[in-house]
Amino acid sequence: MKNRRTAIIAFLLCACLAIGAGYATVSDNLVVTGQGNVKAATADDFNLDIYFTGTPTKTTTGTSGEADEVAIDSADNDTATMTINSLKTVGEIATFTFDIHNAGTETNSAATLLATKTVGDPSLFEVMCTLGAHSLAPGATTTLTVTVKLLRVPAADIADSAVSVTVEATQAS
Repeated sequence: MKNRRTAIIAFLLCACLAIGAGYATVSDNLVVTGQGNVKAATADDFNLDIYFTGTPTKTTTGTSGEADEVAIDSADNDTATMTINSLKTVGEIATFTFDIHNAGTETNSAATLLATKTVGDPSLFEVMCTLGAHSLAPGATTTLTVTVKLLRVPAADIADSAVSVTVEATQAS
């Protein structure tokens, strides 16, 4: 009887350890790296001077305790980079908001904007990109909001999962 109870307790302890190890395996943080670009759609759109401006904002419901990062390339202000470290649990969301400015001064420098996204592994996360306005007059500013939602926890640590959002500007007709 005593040996049987010891065997049962040993089995339960081993089972608890196995469950804990299994949870640790699937609870790795997902790191999502992304890049946003603002560019003229064609060479004919030479009057356009559209770029990221200001300081991007970031919010998250992530519980990993690690900080997300966001930066705008100071050389030309047409590339913004975001790194998401905060997502750990399915359903958590990280949101980045960027300002896009049309510095054009001529009447024909009004722009039509189109945001497109590319997701490295769409089974891991959902990416939504929203423009505050699809038409941008000379001197005007609008926002680009990029939201990343974790859909499933990866089975193994993923060092990099790529997301890109490109905002193309064409000369408004």
